[in-house]
This record gives sequence, structure tokens and C-alpha cells, in this order.
Amino acid sequence: MILLATLLVVGGGGSAAAFFLMRGAGEELLQLVPASSEVVVTAYLDPSAGQKVNLMALAHRFPALRDDQRIRQEVDDVLDEALAGAGLSHEDVRPWLGSEVAIVVDLEANNDVPTASFLVATKDDDAAREALEKALRGSLGNEQTGEYRGATMHFFGSGTSSVGYVIVDHVVV
Repeated sequence: MILLATLLVVGGGGSAAAFFLMRGAGEELLQLVPASSEVVVTAYLDPSAGQKVNLMALAHRFPALRDDQRIRQEVDDVLDEALAGAGLSHEDVRPWLGSEVAIVVDLEANNDVPTASFLVATKDDDAAREALEKALRGSLGNEQTGEYRGATMHFFGSGTSSVGYVIVDHVVV
């Protein structure tokens, strides 16, 4: 009986620990999306436990997916290509990139002109701010700041080519 109870406790504890480590990301971004938004697309960079198990099973069927370093290098190469136009690389983004990204489209916010927002969960707000300032200052010029409800908004460029961001509750908007 004691052996059986010990096995159950150890097995249950191990299962709980494995689930805790593989559980994936929570709903960090949806709380910042206005209820009036027409389109919200969310991508989880840290998938749920079930999706991780499915990915591991899939990786065993394809030899090219078995090498974690190779996959990571390919992801870094894709990030480098995507960020090259902004003067950034994966080394500028990976340290602060959180577990969730989202795109929000609101059709009625500015007199029937669609407004698109990009939300990114962040692990390090200061590193995110540095990377964004590096990219935006290099391509759009000087920065202007403003306060809105206690948050500092950063704007670059002017007119139709202006871009802005704000960091709220560890989310870049």
C-alpha cells in the first residue's frame, strides 16, 4: 500500500510538473483589444501542451525537424530577413519577444478608415523600447512623445507615414 501510494504521489507530481512546464501561453493580449474591433487574429508563440505533444510526434516523422538547433537557425534566418528593412535582426527582438502576437482591425475608429494595430507581448519592456526606437528612428526620423491615461506614446514620422507605439502591461501596441 505504501509503495502504491508513493508511486501515485510521484507519478501525479511528475505529471503535474510536466503539464505546468508545457501549458503554453495565456490570454495576455485580448484584454487590450477594444470590444468594437471587427477583426482580431492571435498567434501563440508558446503553444498549448496538446499542440506541443503533436509537434513532437510530427518531428519524429520528419528527420529535418529533429534538430532543434537547425530549426532555431532557420527561424532566426527568417526573422533576419523580415527585420532587415527596419535595420534589426533576431538578436534585437528575441530577448524581449513574449509568447503572443495579435493583429487588430477596427473599421469605425477613424471615420470609416480602417485602423490596424499590432500587439506583441513582451518579456522586457526596456529592450522592446530600444529595438523599436532603433528601427523607427532610422527609417522615419525624430521621435515625439505624448501622455495618454498615464502611458507614454511614441510617434515617428508625420502625416500618412507616421507610426506610433505604446507599451502597456508588458504589451507593445
